Amino acid sequence: MSAVGEGKSGRAALNGPIRHRSVPWRALGDKLVVARPGDGAPVVLAATAAFVWRELDDWIAMGELDRRLAQVFPDVSTRDREDARAAILLALTDDDLLERA
Repeated sequence: MSAVGEGKSGRAALNGPIRHRSVPWRALGDKLVVARPGDGAPVVLAATAAFVWRELDDWIAMGELDRRLAQVFPDVSTRDREDARAAILLALTDDDLLERA
């Protein structure tokens, strides 16, 4: 089982609108467990990654996602929010959980 949104680093190079793939998922406290599309393996999303996942229900532009993260996490610096968002999206991409428009 892999974990997303817990200390990963890096920047995702995503342009244009994105959304998550339609896969089975289940809430587990403040986390989510989603099934990886290729093999159904569980991927655990920590609280911040779970928030991002829910925001990706419909197509969303990166700027809008950043705006929503700023509303929910106003005490976190812009740089830290961007780093967290990039790490989460990179991990979701690695697990084939994102679609690009």
